[in-house]
Amino acid sequence: MSEELVIPDESIFSLIKELERAGALTVTGLDLSSRPDLSYEELEAMAAFFGHVNEVSRWACFDTLLQIEMRHGDLVAQAAEATGLQPQTIENGISIARKIPKSRRRAGVFFSTHAEVAALAPADQRRWLKTAADEKLTKAELRARIRAERDGHSHILPPERDYCPSCGRPLD
Repeated sequence: MSEELVIPDESIFSLIKELERAGALTVTGLDLSSRPDLSYEELEAMAAFFGHVNEVSRWACFDTLLQIEMRHGDLVAQAAEATGLQPQTIENGISIARKIPKSRRRAGVFFSTHAEVAALAPADQRRWLKTAADEKLTKAELRARIRAERDGHSHILPPERDYCPSCGRPLD
């Protein structure tokens, strides 16, 4: 996955807004049964858009809250409330954003996987995030590897896995 954010054609925003107005897009899902006219290309563009939003939303939210905290201090609590997230989630997210600057983050590695390295030294963060990206490690696999190394058992590696030829994700 590229580190660049790809904003889709503006027509996708109009379509999404139209679906929301019609009640097809809500906070609990998307019902396209009333829109059989949507082409594959439109559906693919929507999927790509929502995928990008999913990939960047945690970082964008917590980086924004971190900036509010740095610039406006106590007003971060008011802004944080607007997110609808639990206070502990907000506190953890801001902490991760603070401890792992953008220069060390890896595209294609989930926010929760980055959280596993937040307490490590910067060089170790870089190394483990590179490993997670290169080997497509899950959060649990990365945690196990870090723990094994810390406990002096770094020679223990997880078994080889098969990967999906389309998306590159591990097959379970």
